[in-house]
Amino acid sequence: MKKALQDWIKANPEKGVRRGKASQYEPYQQELKVLLEQGYSTQKIAKYLEEVEKVPFKKKEGQNVVTSLGTYLRELAKQHNIKRSGRRRS
Repeated sequence: MKKALQDWIKANPEKGVRRGKASQYEPYQQELKVLLEQGYSTQKIAKYLEEVEKVPFKKKEGQNVVTSLGTYLRELAKQHNIKRSGRRRS
């Protein structure tokens, strides 16, 4: 099965991994950078995007699902050497 999947990926590279796809948060990069520098959490940034910029988020039991936003913010913080508040891994 693994070999069949690898063969399919080689035969259909355009349908494989989405490399180079721009993030939906890219247009808001400058605002997000400022919010990160101010120490806002992912949830508060999601609330800002939803209320001010009108970016829709999927809802799950009353909470926003912000996994992709969290990943984008992590990469943005790493790119601009921004220390994020919150839990630290030891």
